[in-house]
Amino acid sequence: MERLWQDVRFAARSLSRAPALTVVAIFTLAFGIGANTAVFSLVNTVLIRPLPYVDPSRLVMLFETRRGDEHGNVSPHEYVARLA
Repeated sequence: MERLWQDVRFAARSLSRAPALTVVAIFTLAFGIGANTAVFSLVNTVLIRPLPYVDPSRLVMLFETRRGDEHGNVSPHEYVARLA
């Protein structure tokens, strides 16, 4: 345990001799930790956490097609109008 404290004191003395390097190292660590947290949050939300639906495998997406071209999503109003 004494060896650990010696290493910590040595590291502190070394970093205090080069303040610019210390600032760069701290900002680099902060940026890396922040980026890692942001990416994990995104992956967790999009890929890991299940969808908040009873049976997500039954979800569908409808597209409108005119003369072979897809024109985007179908609005609920258009869907109901085509059923009638």
